[in-house]
Amino acid sequence: MKAFLAILLISVTAFAAEDTPLKPVRSMAGAVRHDAIGVSLIRLIASPKEYDGKAVRVLGYLNIAFEHNAIYLHREDLEHGLSRNGLWIAATREMMLELRKLSGQYVLIEGVFEPQNTGHGNLFSGAIVEINRAQAWRSR
Repeated sequence: MKAFLAILLISVTAFAAEDTPLKPVRSMAGAVRHDAIGVSLIRLIASPKEYDGKAVRVLGYLNIAFEHNAIYLHREDLEHGLSRNGLWIAATREMMLELRKLSGQYVLIEGVFEPQNTGHGNLFSGAIVEINRAQAWRSR
């Protein structure tokens, strides 16, 4: 009976967690940017002029480390040093503290795209600046 109750409790908890909505870690001005364009990192890298100076919303693997703040297409891009498959992350000190909590995860980030800003050592394919939103991304 105890085993049955334990399994039941675990099952209910797991299903309840599945339906829990994600909440932004930080949202500047108390709201999501409604003018942000949902775009893939691939599209930003391939067509940088199209999005220059525009508010964008991207998904990718976040790494926040000394001289290496970036969002990548995949975790493996970071692991194999494929920095051109990533964008530099430039944020306020306050936002960087929040981003550090999300480092090592897939995330959704909103900010302004600057293709001419290629980050530390000119290693990246552009930058996301003026970040106003960041949250963990969960796959279903």
